[in-house]
Amino acid sequence: MQQMILEGLAAMRRPAARKPTYIFSYGANMSTERVRQRDMVALDCVNTTLEGYRLTFNHRGGYANVVACDLPGACVHGVALLLSPGDVARLKRAEYGYKLVDCVMTPYKGSGPSSPVDGNVGPDPDAEADGVLHGKVFVATNLSEAPPGMLENRPSTRYMTLLRVGVREHELDPKYVQWLEAVARIYRLGQNVEPPPFITDGPPLEAQFENFPWLEGSLD
Repeated sequence: MQQMILEGLAAMRRPAARKPTYIFSYGANMSTERVRQRDMVALDCVNTTLEGYRLTFNHRGGYANVVACDLPGACVHGVALLLSPGDVARLKRAEYGYKLVDCVMTPYKGSGPSSPVDGNVGPDPDAEADGVLHGKVFVATNLSEAPPGMLENRPSTRYMTLLRVGVREHELDPKYVQWLEAVARIYRLGQNVEPPPFITDGPPLEAQFENFPWLEGSLD
């Protein structure tokens, strides 16, 4: 009996096996090639949205970030990558100036987690519930010190190309793809400004960018 008790106590002290985690990817990590270059393997990939947030580039290095947005319909489109604990740790080391926070993602209609190959590959059983995915998202901590609406550093053309490739590779919402193309044009024109939020079922693109005169005539 004493041996059984000791074995039970030892089992309680052992850390539970960590399961893979869904990471909401909205920047360069939407690119499969970028993920491969970082020696990571996505065990699953789901097209999702992050509701109540907007995409901006106020990381001090000109990189993407998501910030809360209370405008109705505001969201960020991206892909939920299911990563092993080791790959999550590797990604955390690579993402300077970011922290991981909990998030709730909404999968595209007809999209959802794939059936795990075995119990060691699938995510935590609680990751998918009530039609949403629970996971993590990187939020910038090394923020621009520019005035509101402005950026300290705009994203490079190379960086924006990774985002543009990623949204097309995963066939994200065509309206979001079009919106991101307009955002990329802003930075190609040398403007250090934050983009307008993407609004689901929002006004036409021209109206969304009406305060960006540099784009006049280029949104057709």
